[in-house]
Amino acid sequence: MASDLNALYDDLRVLTEQQIEIGLAAGKWDEGERELVEYYLDRIKLEEAKVGVAKQRQLLQSIEQAALMAVRAGKRANLLATAAVMLAVITMGVLVYLALGR
Repeated sequence: MASDLNALYDDLRVLTEQQIEIGLAAGKWDEGERELVEYYLDRIKLEEAKVGVAKQRQLLQSIEQAALMAVRAGKRANLLATAAVMLAVITMGVLVYLALGR
């Protein structure tokens, strides 16, 4: 039984998901093997889903980091703009003082 099971899994490992699904639809395996093949196929799909979730999680983390960087850059730009306006107001004040003083 164990050698039959190993042989079945060896056969399945060389097949694609699509080939396995076609084999299931065509009744290639008997009832006992069919349950094992369906289990094997479900495990493959579960692993693929886990990989997909991990990739989505990484993507979300990258988006979050980009958003934080954009917020920081916006705050810095706002601070620089405020400093430039303050410098312009001071410069205007000095120019007005010099113009009125003459």
